Amino acid sequence: MKKSPEELALPLWLCQERPPVWPEVSRGRWLRIHYLEKTWRAIQNILLSDGEQEKLLDRNGLLQRLEPRSKVLGSFLLLIALAGAQQVLTLCLLHGLLCLLAGVSRIGWRYYGRRVLLPTLLFSGWLLLPALTGHIVPGEALFSLTGPSGYVLTITRPGVTAAVTVLLRTAGSLGTVLLVMATTRWDTLTKTMACLGVPGSLVMVLDMTYRYLFLFLQLLEEYIMGRKSRMVAGEDQKNSREWIGLALAGFFRMVMEYSREIEAAMRERGYTGRYSYQPPGKLRLADAVFPALMLVICFSVWGS
Repeated sequence: MKKSPEELALPLWLCQERPPVWPEVSRGRWLRIHYLEKTWRAIQNILLSDGEQEKLLDRNGLLQRLEPRSKVLGSFLLLIALAGAQQVLTLCLLHGLLCLLAGVSRIGWRYYGRRVLLPTLLFSGWLLLPALTGHIVPGEALFSLTGPSGYVLTITRPGVTAAVTVLLRTAGSLGTVLLVMATTRWDTLTKTMACLGVPGSLVMVLDMTYRYLFLFLQLLEEYIMGRKSRMVAGEDQKNSREWIGLALAGFFRMVMEYSREIEAAMRERGYTGRYSYQPPGKLRLADAVFPALMLVICFSVWGS
């Protein structure tokens, strides 16, 4: 049945030349950075940081060339030395050694400072502020601060020394762990931990957590991108909270289904609950120098 010319004509709203009027978005309900955009950026930062670590692993540095067992054992001895150091000068020398290792391993100072010094000051520095006062650590007064009501706050020398000691010890321990993780692949590090006597169940949990964490992050990224592609205008707080609740429940259900499928696939391939691994490689004579040097430093620190 043929249609008349009137029926084939374009509608009036399509013949208009002026642009369409889009619905206005309330500024009070539309956040400056949307929660979907914020979550998506956080996922991208995690993936980019993993790519940055891959670049560090490919560099021809000192720690990258060391055998993993030698590296982990030497770092453990260095942690013991940091725990036993009591003087600020000794801790400064140990931290200088860490900075030297970071330099010869071709790890940038910005990378090291952003992941060691900044977290130490943010998470440990403000906790140690009360230790500077004479009420917590009494002793020789360096200077005093008088408040408007006549309250006197005294900063003591033992308090400053104790706070600096804890900060240097925290930064040194964090820097040691960072150097090991930044110069060793995660699967190699877990196999090294198993070789050194760490329980296989714990090693398997760490290995699989890291392996499937990025898979679930990619799934979450696709989940968020699907939500963003279906949004035309802003949404109110009620709809946002409803979607977040439904998304959490749906994503949790999806993760549980993936976990069951992964377990079934592992059992089909002969998994019996025992963590099996192969040694990372053969030890060379040069690999024994690093733990031997750390052992000498450890004995020197504890002996002093």
